[in-house]
Amino acid sequence: MDYSTTRALLHQLEGIAIALPGAKGIAKTLAESTLGPDGSRALAVGLHKLERFPLSSRLLRELQAIMLGLNMVPNLQLKTQHALDAIVSKVYESSSRPLVTVASATLQLQTLAPFHDGNKRMSTIFVALLLAHFKLLSQPFLLTRSTGDGSVDGFVSDLAEQCIATQGQIKKLLTIAQQHKELLMKEHAPLRALQVLEFMQIQPSVRVQDIAGELSVPYQSAANLVTQLQKYNLVKEVTGQKRERRFVYDALCANR
Repeated sequence: MDYSTTRALLHQLEGIAIALPGAKGIAKTLAESTLGPDGSRALAVGLHKLERFPLSSRLLRELQAIMLGLNMVPNLQLKTQHALDAIVSKVYESSSRPLVTVASATLQLQTLAPFHDGNKRMSTIFVALLLAHFKLLSQPFLLTRSTGDGSVDGFVSDLAEQCIATQGQIKKLLTIAQQHKELLMKEHAPLRALQVLEFMQIQPSVRVQDIAGELSVPYQSAANLVTQLQKYNLVKEVTGQKRERRFVYDALCANR
């Protein structure tokens, strides 16, 4: 596939992100399944900061620390730091052909492998940040670690294939979410239960107090709504604890 085809496919994905209310939740679901909860949180922080600050090697180091659950941002060896700075600098020097820049910068980062741990996941995050930086894709739908045959052309071709596969996956997840909504309506579930389900499409992993705050209802009422969704095997408790329990939209996440 050529570069214009890949850009057109990215544009289609961006259209989905803008048009569909549940797209952000699906993007988060995909991020958690690929990067894990901490990696997904690091990506979210990175995208948020990128709205206000330029991409930098410091930001990448901060995200790596978040992804690994570190309290401090680790330093890199001086030679490695300079090499990472050079990769990021080239992103700003080569903006006329953004897909080429995304591919070459990612391949260089993978070759450098600057971090003591988590380089593969950081490479995945880096691609999402670059696509957002060049305004090619605002939501992190493309979170695969594959980069084709190691060449720029191979990377771009692989990106196009990922776009096609991801569009199919998003449509599937949205169809499943609609089926769950219809199930609750058929069973005459309370309107609030439908609202919880819609909330969990955007926030697939929640606590009862999150639901109570979102719907402005008492804690016990929120807990009862979660129990209602559990009755239909739509949500699942994942901590096994009596306190600070966390529920995931398992019926949707299992089909990601």
